[in-house]
Order: sequence, then structure tokens, then C-alpha cells
Amino acid sequence: MAWLLSYDSKNTRAAYRLEIERWFAFCNETGLDPLKARKSHGDVYKRWLELQPGKPIPPKTMQRRISAVSSWYEYLADEEIIDANRFKRTRRPKASRGHSETTALMRDEARALVAAADADHGPARLRTSAFIRVLLHTGIRIEEAISADLNALGYERGLRTLRIVGKGTKPKKRRLPVESGYVLDRYLEDRARREGVAARRADLRDRHRGPLLSVVGVGSGDAHRSPGWNPRKGHRACAAAHVGVAGCGVGRGSVRDQGST
Repeated sequence: MAWLLSYDSKNTRAAYRLEIERWFAFCNETGLDPLKARKSHGDVYKRWLELQPGKPIPPKTMQRRISAVSSWYEYLADEEIIDANRFKRTRRPKASRGHSETTALMRDEARALVAAADADHGPARLRTSAFIRVLLHTGIRIEEAISADLNALGYERGLRTLRIVGKGTKPKKRRLPVESGYVLDRYLEDRARREGVAARRADLRDRHRGPLLSVVGVGSGDAHRSPGWNPRKGHRACAAAHVGVAGCGVGRGSVRDQGST
């Protein structure tokens, strides 16, 4: 539908699609015409969600579910399909902005993940090590690492930098610790050699174009058996970067946003 297509992020579109389908399931079960929904129906919907089987719904998740439905009604109002968005005043639970519902890696888990990545075997071992370190030591999401191009690499004050595009398509720059920068460069030099490109760094940037990290086969050895590795839960590595992974080659200050470029 056009409402979903109005969002630039495919992740937002996918998440909001699930939420609007959830809302339609509620409407179907209760016999509610979605175009006649009011604030009171939103309040009932919250209670309906809370009664669904499974774990309790965290406040931020509930906020997102209500906001997604309200966004659809706002779009309908803008298109003059309905006269007003009466759903938007549905009360939403309060949640602290500083609170994260993401489960972070503990320090021992982070160390084990780095060690397992470094000990990986096979042709993908250098890529695996670089990929895990980039995720863990910058706090970026898996999709951000995957979408990064070789041209996103740079240097600042003697450290490797990585420019990524996060939520809202806003570019951000992250500095890599010295050891992680070395591991990443070693992977790129090996990759260039395998593909017949001169291993000089200028060539890596100018002649060897494409994605910075290819993820096909990542974790083919021991890394995916580490207690910290789950390719479907990349936020665990992201969160670990923000709890201070001392002993893994980086501290909290190294992963903070260095500003937009």
C-alpha cells in the first residue's frame, strides 16, 4: 500500500506491515470497521495485545505498535479518506529514552565472540574476524555493515574510520580501534590478492570497488558457535559496544557517534 511505500527504510516498511496486519487481525476478531476506529478502540487494542500469549510486551514495543497504526490513520486523513485521525490520542506507555530493550553481550561473551572469530578457519576466516570486530567495536547494525561500501573507509587521527548510513538515512562516522583497523586492512589486502588486485591501499579504494564486507559464509567455522553470535540478533553485538567491552580491544568512548559527514 502507498502508506508503507512512503517510508524510505525497508526495515520500517517491514515492521509497520506486521503491525498493521496485527491491527487488522484485531479488527476482524472484534468486528470493527478499521475506517471507523476511535481512541476508545485503540485503548481496547492495547489490552487485547497484552492478553495475547507470550512474553509481556515491553513499553517501547507497545509504543511502536500504537504509533504504527496511528501513522496509517494519519496517512488516511492526509489523503482525505477519513476526516481525522482519532486513533492518535490512544494512550501509550511511558518508556525512558535511555532504556534499551536489547539484550547486550556480557564482557566474557564479547571476548569469546572475538576469540572465536579470530580462530575461525577456511577461506572466510579473515572476513569473519573483520566482520565481527566491526559489529562489536562500532555498535552498528548488521544491515549497516552489509550495506557499507569500500568508499566508506577513511582515516582520522591515525585511526581507520567507517562512514555508515543509519536510521533516517543520516550518515555517521565511527572510528575503529587500532587492532580492529589492522584486522580489517588485512582482510581487504587478502581479498584484493585473491581477486587479482594490487594490494596497495590506493588500489583497494580506487580499483577494487563494491561492498566492504561480504557476509556469504561468515561464521562458517567456530565463530557462529560462540555464545555471543546469532546472525538474527545483530543488536546484541551492537549493544555490547555500548556497555564497555574492556579487554576486547575497545572502550565505550571509541564507539560513540563521531558526527555526521
